[in-house]
Amino acid sequence: GFRWDLLLPHYLIWVETLRVLKPGAHIAVFCFPDMAHRLAIDLEKAGFEIRNVWVWHYPNGMPATQPLNDEVDSRLVPGHESIVIARKKTDCKTYTENVAKWGTGGLRTKNTLGDGKSSTTVFAYNKPTDWERDLGADALPLRPVNPKPRTGKSAHHKSKMTRRNFHFCVKPVALLTHLLKLIAKPGDTVIDPFMGSGSAGMAAVWAGMNYIGIDMNADFVRIADARITYAQANPIPDRLVPGFVAPAKAARKARSARQEVAAPVGANHPG
Repeated sequence: GFRWDLLLPHYLIWVETLRVLKPGAHIAVFCFPDMAHRLAIDLEKAGFEIRNVWVWHYPNGMPATQPLNDEVDSRLVPGHESIVIARKKTDCKTYTENVAKWGTGGLRTKNTLGDGKSSTTVFAYNKPTDWERDLGADALPLRPVNPKPRTGKSAHHKSKMTRRNFHFCVKPVALLTHLLKLIAKPGDTVIDPFMGSGSAGMAAVWAGMNYIGIDMNADFVRIADARITYAQANPIPDRLVPGFVAPAKAARKARSARQEVAAPVGANHPG
C-alpha cells in the first residue's frame, strides 16, 4: 500500500548490472507478485534471459487486508514475494562448458542446506525478528520505521514502531544465504545494487563470498556497514543458518514423526 510497492528500478540499472556479470551468472530479484511480470520484461529488455520465478513464502506475514464489508475484503493476506531468476547469456554451448570456462551457469543444488537436501523453487523463511534486524546495529539510534512524509511518524503499529535498523523491507539472512549458495560459490563476488540494510552482505560474508553493496540512502548504508562489520567479526548464529530448526521445534517434529510411524495405516487418514 506504500508508494515503493509500485515502483520498479529503471531497466538501465539492469543493463549496468548485466555488464559487470560473468557469462552465465545469475541474478535474483525480489518483488511483489503483482509486479513480477513487469520486472521480468525489464530484465529481458536489459539483455538477461529469464530462467524462473521462485517464491519466498513467509508464514509469519502480517495481515494487510482492507475489509469492504462483513464478508468481503479487498485482497488476501500477503504471504509471499516473487524472486525473478535471470541469467546473463553465454556463447558456450553447454552448462558444463560454461561452468568450466567461467565458473557460472548452473545452480548448486546439493548440500545448500548443509544436510544433503536439495532445494525447491519455494523458500519458506519467516520474516526477520527484531533481534535479527538489529544484529550488529546496537550502537545506532532508534528511528521510526517507514516514516510518513508529513509527520515523520512510523506508518506501522499506530506510529509507535522504532528500530535501530529501520529499513522497511529487511530480508532474512538465512533466506539470502540459501539463495547465494545456490547461484554462487565461496570466493565469488556478489554485487547488490539495492543493498538496503545489508542482509545480503551479511549472508555473503558468512558464505565466504566477496560483496559489493550499493544504495542511494546514506542512512541505510550506515546500518549496512554496521551489520556487515558485525558479520566479518563474528560467526553466523545458529538460528540464521539455512534450514536451522530450533532444538524444541526439532524435538516436536521428532515426536510427531514417531507418532505418525506408530499409527496404523488409515487410522488418521481414512479413505
